[in-house]
Amino acid sequence: MDGMNISAITKEYSDEIEKQMSEFIYNDLKANAQVASGRARKVRIRSGKVYRYRNTGQLARMIAIKKEGDHTTVDAGTRGSYGGKSYHGMYFLVEKAGIKAVDQTLKRAKMYVNQIKI
Repeated sequence: MDGMNISAITKEYSDEIEKQMSEFIYNDLKANAQVASGRARKVRIRSGKVYRYRNTGQLARMIAIKKEGDHTTVDAGTRGSYGGKSYHGMYFLVEKAGIKAVDQTLKRAKMYVNQIKI
C-alpha cells in the first residue's frame, strides 16, 4: 500500500465517470432539442385566433458542456444568448413533451451510470 495513492485513484475514477455522464446527458438533451426544433406548435388565444409557430433550433445549438473548476455542467446558455424573438430553452420545459424528455434523460442517465465499466 506504500506506492498507491488511494485519493488520487478515486479522484481519477470520479473525473472519468463525471466526464462520461456529462457527455451522455449532453448527447441525449441535444438529440431531444433537435427533435423539439422540428415540432410545430399551435396556440389558440381567447378570441379564437390560432397562431402557428415552429421552434428555431437554437436550443440544440446552444447546449454545451462547460468545465467549471472541479465540476462539469451541461448548459444551454442564458436568455441573452438567444437572438431576437427566438425560442428560448425554458420553453422546452414548459411543453409536456419537453418535461417527458428531461425525465427520460435522467432515468437513462441513472441506468447508464450503473452500466459504466471503467
